[in-house]
Amino acid sequence: MLNVQSNFQLLSQNPSIQWEDIQLNLHKDWYWDYLGCHPNITWEIIQGHPEINWHWSFVTDNPNITYEIIQDNPNEPWDWNVFSQHVNMTQEFVIDHANDDLNWHEVSVHPAITWQFVQDHPDYPWNRQRLSLNPNITLPLVESEDHDW
Repeated sequence: MLNVQSNFQLLSQNPSIQWEDIQLNLHKDWYWDYLGCHPNITWEIIQGHPEINWHWSFVTDNPNITYEIIQDNPNEPWDWNVFSQHVNMTQEFVIDHANDDLNWHEVSVHPAITWQFVQDHPDYPWNRQRLSLNPNITLPLVESEDHDW
């Protein structure tokens, strides 16, 4: 149990904080935005506590959120801009949501995006500058292609 009188907004970001700690201290001034993306807060916890005013941009950024969870819960207010740079963002997500409000600046640099994927989807609004930073796009790949880089 936590006995510390400290800044609970900062404590909300502490990676050692567990859900059990929070439950025992619900009367404290937790910063629920930060807790929404805390790695020890699971989707099951978020779902099980609709009374908490979760900030969905932070929830979308939670490393426990997968594309499968997003697909299974389409009525939640997911933040496409945030998920565009999420560690669990996939090519399937890009295909399924290409017409949504994706952040193409972030999608273009995301490690899930390969040069083959870019070539297979030339109509997507790729950010060429950011593609240049994509770890899957190498100079030999760029030099071997007939296009304006």
